Amino acid sequence: MASKGRSVFIGNIPFNLTEEEILHLLSQAGTVTKFRLMTNPETGKPKGFGFADFADADAAASAVRNLNDFEINGRRIRVDYPHNNEKDSVPTDYQQQEAAMGQVQQAPLPPLPPGTELPPNLRSGDAISQTLNTLPPQQLLDVLTQMKQLVMSDPARATELLKQAPQLSYAIFQSLILMNLVDPQVLAKVVEQTSRAGATPLSQHQPQVQPQYGYPQMPVHAAPTPQQYQAPPPQMSQPQSAPALSQEELLRQVMQMDQATIDSLPPTERGQIMALRQQLGEFYLDTQLECNELEYGLLTKICISRVAVYSFARNSSTKPSFFKVSEEVQDALARGKPVVALETTIYTHGWPYPENVALASHLESLVRVHGGIPATIGILNGVAKVGMTPEEIIELTASIDKQKVWKLSRRDLGFIAGLGLNGERLNGGTTIAGTMVLAHLAGIKIFATGGLGGVHRGGESSMDVSADLTELGRTPVTVISSGCKSFLDIPRTLEYLETQGVGVGTFADGREGAVDFPAFFSRDSGTKSPKVIKNEAEAAAIIYAQSKFPLQSGLHFANPVPENAQVPKVEMDTIIAKAIQMADEAGIGGSDNTPFVLNKIKELSNGKSVQANKALVESNVIRGTKVAVELAKLELQDEPILERGSIAVSKVGEFHHSLPPKTDIIIAGSLASDLMCDYAPFSHSELDPQPVMGTSNPARFGSSIGGVGHNVAYAAHLAGASVVLSSAVANDPSGRSLLTGLERNGMTTSGITILDTSEASTAQYVAVNDARKDLVLAMSDFSILSCSSLESVEHWTSMIAAHEPEWVVVDGNWSPAIFSRIVSAAKAAGKPVAWEPVSTHKTTRILQQASRIIRPETVWPHHLIDLASPNAVELDTMWATASKSLLFESESWWHIIDQLGLPSAGARDRFLQVTDAHLVDQGVPQRTIQLLPFIPCIITKLGPNGCLLTQLLKHGDARLTDPDYAPYILSRSTYQNTNVGGVYMRLFPSAEVVPEAEVISVNGVGDTMLGVLMAGLVRKKGAHVEDVIPIAQRAAIKTLRSNDSVSRSVRDLSVELDSR
Repeated sequence: MASKGRSVFIGNIPFNLTEEEILHLLSQAGTVTKFRLMTNPETGKPKGFGFADFADADAAASAVRNLNDFEINGRRIRVDYPHNNEKDSVPTDYQQQEAAMGQVQQAPLPPLPPGTELPPNLRSGDAISQTLNTLPPQQLLDVLTQMKQLVMSDPARATELLKQAPQLSYAIFQSLILMNLVDPQVLAKVVEQTSRAGATPLSQHQPQVQPQYGYPQMPVHAAPTPQQYQAPPPQMSQPQSAPALSQEELLRQVMQMDQATIDSLPPTERGQIMALRQQLGEFYLDTQLECNELEYGLLTKICISRVAVYSFARNSSTKPSFFKVSEEVQDALARGKPVVALETTIYTHGWPYPENVALASHLESLVRVHGGIPATIGILNGVAKVGMTPEEIIELTASIDKQKVWKLSRRDLGFIAGLGLNGERLNGGTTIAGTMVLAHLAGIKIFATGGLGGVHRGGESSMDVSADLTELGRTPVTVISSGCKSFLDIPRTLEYLETQGVGVGTFADGREGAVDFPAFFSRDSGTKSPKVIKNEAEAAAIIYAQSKFPLQSGLHFANPVPENAQVPKVEMDTIIAKAIQMADEAGIGGSDNTPFVLNKIKELSNGKSVQANKALVESNVIRGTKVAVELAKLELQDEPILERGSIAVSKVGEFHHSLPPKTDIIIAGSLASDLMCDYAPFSHSELDPQPVMGTSNPARFGSSIGGVGHNVAYAAHLAGASVVLSSAVANDPSGRSLLTGLERNGMTTSGITILDTSEASTAQYVAVNDARKDLVLAMSDFSILSCSSLESVEHWTSMIAAHEPEWVVVDGNWSPAIFSRIVSAAKAAGKPVAWEPVSTHKTTRILQQASRIIRPETVWPHHLIDLASPNAVELDTMWATASKSLLFESESWWHIIDQLGLPSAGARDRFLQVTDAHLVDQGVPQRTIQLLPFIPCIITKLGPNGCLLTQLLKHGDARLTDPDYAPYILSRSTYQNTNVGGVYMRLFPSAEVVPEAEVISVNGVGDTMLGVLMAGLVRKKGAHVEDVIPIAQRAAIKTLRSNDSVSRSVRDLSVELDSR
């Protein structure tokens, strides 16, 4: 047992956290009397753990209870009582204790947990690979770091662990592959070996361990020493005449390997092949479809591109990390959204604090307002940040008053990152050159800034040439600025750019004919621009065309300062001449020259230069964003072209999938890109869980595939049903991303209709949650589900005929016209229809008189909706809308109500027997009865109180006379010549009362329940709704405890539904 005294152990501490910062965090639990961060005695670097002594045991207990698993700097720290120290205080000599602990005989390893049974068609190696692929890179790095620490500190114990669990060896090596930490030459050796006829697999000569826990056999090796990791294995001699394989040919051979060949390889090389196939998109290898050489070549090039794009990010994700791209920027780049890079030298060396913070916020807002995603770039604590958060920008800009903030060009990046590795927490603002390097590494093509550096006057003798110019000659990023300052040598600057192969043009900005290259503060410089650019679309076309050539040089587009903010050329020339004279007299040169001259220009112009500077920066950011938007449009044509309006996804979709031979369920509903914003206060001790309105709030963002239709479909898919999601996306980056996501989850895209972007955009949903994960505000755009091109009856008739489902599920996001077409097509084909209302507003659509969907004559047995799953609020809205539409006044409705056999007196007592007083007082069971003639099966979701099933039973149903069903038979019809048998009503309590602390998210809980319910109805032959509801409720509980809109663990319930 761990001691319960005043001391605690803190582990998994981020290496860039100081003792002061850790102490500040711990002090939130109580007074800390002593703390020591453990360090390596040789290097002095932290080891990632330490000990703390609190003033009393209550404070220590509070730290263990509240700070364990607390996330800071991307890692979750571990706070617990020290297991190897029974004293009630922090050890006085940590180093001696550590050494002594190293000599203590380690206890034997505890019994390892049993393995998991795998489905017959899934190999254990593939199961491990699939699991690892779901983990974020940071978590994989943590696992590798912990394993490395164990190997270094206790090789014998590590060897014993790997012997007992060979599957761990496999998982560790797969992690190394996924993080790009293994020698890529192994791949070439594998291909060479497999091409030799009759070659003996190396694995035949390796000793094997008997598999345990259902995992693959793995060779047993002694624990490796650190030196073994530093050198690649000796290479086999290669015939001199063997030609080198191109990357494309190498990939082609890997793709064409059959599974038997891969299985015969040694584990190391087999793992390399498996990882590469996953990186390139194993989805198309499994289709076994034939394609022509053009298609194959195009796909191979796309795969090579994918590997190249993520190569740097993976290499940079290893510890220590010097390069971090924000999740927002990563997501935007992946989805093809316009991203604009912004430098930070303008804030750290151009504007004082806090004006620089206001300017940074303003410029980022300009990017967002004009349709782009800002990526502010700077160095914070030795780490290059692409896409800085508001808090990071404040930290960087505020530090100019506390420490020396570097002005960073290309040459400085290694220095500041290296010194940061050595313990110096340095900050820096990136110049144009530094920003270009980092933007290019992140994949950003557009960079908007103020002014460009240039050749200084007298540069032909002094060789004083800005690094911005040489960077433009070797980095393919387009820089949009207002030209170079007019105290520089503009003609020689343009000549230098020409020599570097940099294309230069100036925006006409409403002018005709030839225009001057701007001189920063002034629109004219006296030097004509090499090229004139009419508008943003023309600029984007130039960038797009240049990207198609194998060029590594950038482009510079000059945008003149707004006319109303410029300082006339004549006036500015006089001011500049005086400022340069003052610099010469003071002997100011090199990198200090420009700041000195700019400061003197500010003084001599009485601040007009500052006003012009701010105006031109704003103008350049707006112009740059508009160019990025136009470029994003052009780059859409690089993506696979999707045929408009087709039922099956053409070209790409058909290549990925063929139509399934038989479908259990068609789910017609929304498919959307979901963005979740969870308020994340800086300190967990902040009492108010609500974000502050009217300002920026710290948050954690997560994006996923969403939409009610998708959630229901994915839940049914996980529960083992054959599902086709029928929805619509636009031919835009979000739409393509959603299609790829569906395929990765193993779902077909054959039911997705692709619409032109001129008709609609892909559905989007944004939710803002408070610190408790409760919804504060949501915004959505589902207008695509109202497009007139989807109103064709033939569209839905052919969809249902192609798949022959047992059920059709429709969510309430469709327009009334399209909803009506879907239901009509289903009923014409004899398919039952289930309806998910989605929201109170959308619930009213099908019950309003104007929609003409549910009408007085559409009562049992001519009803349109067979099953509905509203919550209690939606049920109330359904009832109110039906009442307002006079549906309860029709003769046909009265006829069915009369045949139900409900007593004219004492009905409340009967409701109380079947449900409870609270529900009866709310009128829930009464309203389901009144809606029953139109919807004969209603499942009302009651949150933590379970759900209420109300069902109309037809005449002759065996349940009417079954004693086991007697407690739930609310009434029996006494009519002889009728198909109405009675009413079944049953209250199902919640499967489990989940404590509030365990509730992760309520999003998708009801969708999960409906999806599993539908899967149960088609998989459990002869099952009734009431037989499946308990399983569906348990599935909902799983999602309640999950970060996902549908918990992947729902698949664990699949076996309970399998009775085919």
